[in-house]
Amino acid sequence: MDETVIVFLLLWSSALHATPSHDTTEVEPFLILANRDNLMRISLNGSSSTELKQDLKYAVSLDYDYQQQQIYWIERTQRTYMISVMYINGSDVQVIHNTSTITPVTPRSLAVDWIGGNLYWTDYIHDIIGVSKLNGSYPTVLLNTDLDMPNAIAVDVRYGYLYWSDYSKNNIGRMGMDGTNRTVIVKEKISKPRGLTLDYINDHIYWTNDGKYIEFANLDGTNRQTDQQWRLQSPVSAITWRRLQVFLSHQPVLVR
Repeated sequence: MDETVIVFLLLWSSALHATPSHDTTEVEPFLILANRDNLMRISLNGSSSTELKQDLKYAVSLDYDYQQQQIYWIERTQRTYMISVMYINGSDVQVIHNTSTITPVTPRSLAVDWIGGNLYWTDYIHDIIGVSKLNGSYPTVLLNTDLDMPNAIAVDVRYGYLYWSDYSKNNIGRMGMDGTNRTVIVKEKISKPRGLTLDYINDHIYWTNDGKYIEFANLDGTNRQTDQQWRLQSPVSAITWRRLQVFLSHQPVLVR
């Protein structure tokens, strides 16, 4: 599963509507991109970009705290894994998990619960889903049964659900953000699911199937469909969604 990819996150004001209190001021959407060794902020049309952080070791996942305006990301080397955080302007960088503090120590993907103040991650070596507070305290194994290379992860703070893709078991799972009510919502005709994202407007979940197709369904897995507009030519490791636009991370370029 090692590949050269770029990982990105689409930020837009409508995502803030999932919070109890929010500023309704419309903000122009933009992408935050982790290109292995740096973090960048990029306009959707590509006309402008700003480097937020450089000299990263190898960024493999990122997410955003909408309330605190902070970016969380995973870095890895051959021997170490870290989860770090900083403000959107690049200030106050902190390592909140590393090989000496996190158990297990091989996070693959992460998701931020900016309402409950929790950080979730998948570990595809030890086959667990973990959780801690956003500051790194109280790391806990949330799920460690019937997993085999859990990959992408996403949280729905509105309804209190956590979703993940299992690369080896070939399914999409869902459970409460407290670890209860686990279920498999997609298990038929699915292979090597990687990218995973939620459409808050239409209550859909999107994922990549076999790195070649984008599929989506209702949040409970019903009404599954294949997006006929997209036939991918190479494996996709990250996917994000914005109304009628889909953004993908390929090797080695970003396409829309």
